[in-house]
Amino acid sequence: GRLTVWAPTQAPYKRRWQLAKTLGIRESKVRVLYTHVGGGFGGKVEPLEPDFQAALLSMVTGCPVKIAYTREEAFTCTMQRHPMVLHLKTGVKKDGALMATQCKIIADGGAYSGTGPIVMYLAGAFLVTVYRLSDVSYEGYRMYTNKPIRGPQRGHGAVQPRFAFDSQLDMIAEELRMDPMEIRLKNAVRSGDVTPNRFKIKGCGLTETIEKSCELAGWKEKRGKMSGNRGIGMCSGAFVSGILVPPHTSSGAFVKVHEDGGATLLTGIPEIGQGSDTVMSQIVADELGIALEDVRIISGDTEITPAHAGSFSSRGTHWSVKAVKAAALDAKRQLFEVVAQELEANPDDLEARDRRIYV
Repeated sequence: GRLTVWAPTQAPYKRRWQLAKTLGIRESKVRVLYTHVGGGFGGKVEPLEPDFQAALLSMVTGCPVKIAYTREEAFTCTMQRHPMVLHLKTGVKKDGALMATQCKIIADGGAYSGTGPIVMYLAGAFLVTVYRLSDVSYEGYRMYTNKPIRGPQRGHGAVQPRFAFDSQLDMIAEELRMDPMEIRLKNAVRSGDVTPNRFKIKGCGLTETIEKSCELAGWKEKRGKMSGNRGIGMCSGAFVSGILVPPHTSSGAFVKVHEDGGATLLTGIPEIGQGSDTVMSQIVADELGIALEDVRIISGDTEITPAHAGSFSSRGTHWSVKAVKAAALDAKRQLFEVVAQELEANPDDLEARDRRIYV
């Protein structure tokens, strides 16, 4: 038999792999289609209990099975961000130059492992990617507790230490009687820097971003002068995008051109609200010289679309766009070869625009 699962997942192909491994069946026997995802933020990349429960019950009973969480259950039974306790000690010169930091993090991981090793790595890695530091000591502990499992959320593992570090940096600035903006500008990483954990900063506009943000926000005019419960503050952060996630470390696309000039795009990237369906359709329309409404897209169906790791870590468009563009260019090349014979023209002299092909 075959198993078809509809789930609000950010990574259909990863879910297929997880289901097949857990249920002891071949991946080719499992089809996963994503539904409207709603709020994901990384939390719907990893497996959730209803996926396996519904699949197993369906296999046992031979009947369709649907499981839907209530709003309360969604908060108690799905992935949540890791609460962390941070012990942070930072050395700094009188002129505000950061020298070293010592950090110990104890994270509440809930009852299971989940993405535990990853979050503790990321917490330490992104502790030191924003400001220049020559010496760093980091210890990370993820504890098992009798609470719901913790997992990916936006900026997985990086948000908590960044909040703590920048909060402490404000305290340091106050102690040194420095403007919080100035101490950040003094220590901001720049292009060409190498962080203590060997991240190579090839391009960086952090200094310019801080300066422009403060200018637009009216930092100097507002700081310390706002009344009531209103105030102004700043924090800097960084995260990776476009990372490789085994076992799916590639992206593909198919473009089918119809007899009336329309096209269908098949791509593995799921649309979770970030606009990937629109972006990919625009690329096909632009390359084929047709209108956006002429393009139909089928995405994130493991039965018919190419493999894709999923929509998370700001990677969807970065990974998919080249594959879609290459597929559209190949379709246009084949069209031009046929049209060139009919028009007795060179394919290189042809142009596709306004739903026509011109010499």
